[in-house]
Amino acid sequence: MADGKNRRMHNSERQAKKQEPNAFAEEYRDLGYTSTRKAIGAEAKEVRTRRNKGEELPLNREKKKSYHKNS
Repeated sequence: MADGKNRRMHNSERQAKKQEPNAFAEEYRDLGYTSTRKAIGAEAKEVRTRRNKGEELPLNREKKKSYHKNS
């Protein structure tokens, strides 16, 4: 994006705010210039790791199988 934000992260934050007004997105790792498929894969791996630790996130990705514990 023109302001330097990650477009995918910004869109996810905007969608999450529809369900939870206090939601915010935070970049935990800069993937640099990469494809969407690789970015989604990295995100799904991190979400599965955090869910295995007992966290519930992200709000707007609940329906995707790649984000669940046993996928």
